[in-house]
Amino acid sequence: MAFTTQNVRKKSSVMSWLLAAAVLTGCSSAPTRQAGEAPTWVDQLPQQAGYVYGVGSADNTGSESDAKENAKERARADLIRQMEVMISSDFTSETQLQMIGGVTSRFVEQVNDKVRSQIPDVELPDLRWTDSWVNPETRTHYALAELNRRAAEAKLAEQLSSLDLELLDQQLPATKMADGTPVSRIDQVREAVPVLAMFAKRDKIVRQLQFVAESGFSRFALDSDLVDLRKKLNALVGALKITLSPSNAAAKALDATIAEEMTKLGLRLSTAGDADADLRLTYTLGINRKDVNRTHYVFARSAVQIRDSDNRIIGAFDREAKGVSGLEDRAKHLAVRRLGSILAGEVIDALFVVE
Repeated sequence: MAFTTQNVRKKSSVMSWLLAAAVLTGCSSAPTRQAGEAPTWVDQLPQQAGYVYGVGSADNTGSESDAKENAKERARADLIRQMEVMISSDFTSETQLQMIGGVTSRFVEQVNDKVRSQIPDVELPDLRWTDSWVNPETRTHYALAELNRRAAEAKLAEQLSSLDLELLDQQLPATKMADGTPVSRIDQVREAVPVLAMFAKRDKIVRQLQFVAESGFSRFALDSDLVDLRKKLNALVGALKITLSPSNAAAKALDATIAEEMTKLGLRLSTAGDADADLRLTYTLGINRKDVNRTHYVFARSAVQIRDSDNRIIGAFDREAKGVSGLEDRAKHLAVRRLGSILAGEVIDALFVVE
């Protein structure tokens, strides 16, 4: 009996040793990266369902921390490029800038672009850097960025739903005060700016969802009530009436050219002295010429004041535009046309500031 027990113990010890050896052998046979060897992802992006990857690199030009951060930022940019390739052709962003009656204008588009530019970009959630490597010979830094598309979509969709609930509580600016006093259109437009900013933020969230969502884009569309609200806000912006008041001979001589250019941008211009005008642009115009090798350079410079319907100055500036042509009259025409476009932009800057 003692002999049998001893044999069993020996066999058990041998089996334990063989098992341990097998484990060790298995571990040693697993592929390992030699010291200084580049990881696979440096040359070949990982493939995993529901995830997107990007790789970035940056040379060390004296600062390890700067090289590391630059590599991470380039990995993020590379990941975005990967996603742009993957965007589904089924995604179509609806036209948000239409006004009542389906009419739109460059002025209204510029207003929305201006408001949108003042809204911080929406960061992609669940984007992280999962690995890094430094080439021991060149000291080049590499970074691997990873995005979980489904997790990012869920968080962005939650942000979108929350913002839509806020928007559903918004109303058009009041046209009259509590005592019945009419509210000027300028004040109505200013009241509308925060709501336009909310729509602009929504645009940016939808833009990110365009990257991460793989299907079902219709669920990100605006509610019909919000579509109507946005159209009416854009119509309010497009209804602004502006009077041009040239205040020197040169400005009067070229008034029609400036007016034509601003009208092309969608601004509604009224005749001088129109009591119903919302804004009045009082401006001077100076023309300077320079000829070089039969080429005419014309510089149109204007000093402008923007006043509201209560004669309050809401903006003042000097601006210059250049026109170049082999024909002098053509160069002057181009300079004045561009000045008209600049003036329209200044109206936008004066009125549409997101606070």
